[in-house]
Amino acid sequence: MGTFRGNADSRYTPSEPRDAAITLGISPQVSRDARAGEYTITISNESDQVETLALFVDSPAHDLQYTFEPSHLRVAARSQAAAHLLVHSWSALEHKAHPFVISVLRSGSSTPVARATAQFVPGATVAREATATGRALPIKPILIGAGLLLLMCATGVMALLAWQVYRSRDVGTVVAHNNPTPNVTVVIPVTGGAKGSAATTTPAPANAPSITPAPAETSVQSSDTPVPPTNTPAPPPQQPGVAAPDAALINYYANINKRAYGATWAGLSPRYQSAANQNNFDAYQNFWNSVAQVTVVNTKLLSQGDSIATVRATLRYAYNDGRVVDEVTTFRMIADASRHQWLIDEVVK
Repeated sequence: MGTFRGNADSRYTPSEPRDAAITLGISPQVSRDARAGEYTITISNESDQVETLALFVDSPAHDLQYTFEPSHLRVAARSQAAAHLLVHSWSALEHKAHPFVISVLRSGSSTPVARATAQFVPGATVAREATATGRALPIKPILIGAGLLLLMCATGVMALLAWQVYRSRDVGTVVAHNNPTPNVTVVIPVTGGAKGSAATTTPAPANAPSITPAPAETSVQSSDTPVPPTNTPAPPPQQPGVAAPDAALINYYANINKRAYGATWAGLSPRYQSAANQNNFDAYQNFWNSVAQVTVVNTKLLSQGDSIATVRATLRYAYNDGRVVDEVTTFRMIADASRHQWLIDEVVK
């Protein structure tokens, strides 16, 4: 899974795709709620070799988070593969289209081989068109299937009602007899502590119908001994949890781009402040001032325990001198329970 949050100050301009054998398609938006939309991404490989590809957003809309699942795919020759994209708004956005661009890169390359554009509309209640290099998922078969499902449900309800009407005709049936002196048998249930016959036979007038009553219900006598109430203590309130490690890493680099170095320095463990920066805040600040923009292309949570987690991230550094460098880094993070925060403790590789 890869997660990327858009920033209005992004300065990265992607190159044009160069491989016609790889095509990318995006389905229309399906809204989960007023701030989230889901898309299905289809990648077609028309070449004769297996391709290992990565997905990322290279023209993100401001204040939106993009999560790919998965973010890396292995596509066999002359076949297709699919992934899902969830777009989430961190704040209430204006009800209008927010366009973005999705690109596909080969593993180890920074040049896109396919690209597609789409848009996110906050609060949308129906699927919307997406402009893509490929074909969108068909909507008509889905509507036909939904109509057939509703028809089957309605047929089942009608059959159930008809069966209930048929059964009700057998309850309380009155049968007339031609016996001139029939007897009417009335069944009286015995309740309480009374003793005696449970039935009385009374002669009935001639031509009277014979009525067969329903069986008497069995009453359950309640005990005179009161049952003491059971007092179950309420469970203690749970302590607030620590935010997700990958979300903490994304927030760390977002503060780097804002030049909020006091917050980012506090996001490092004392061990990492000493090992990587020799506890020199000025040197730490001077390094990041040489980077114009750092972009989190994607993240993957490799492991997580109660106090230790491992996160792998693809980072794109855009330096002030014009260089753009992509790096894949694995971070060891520890939980600071007192501040409910994950701290960067070590760069594993």
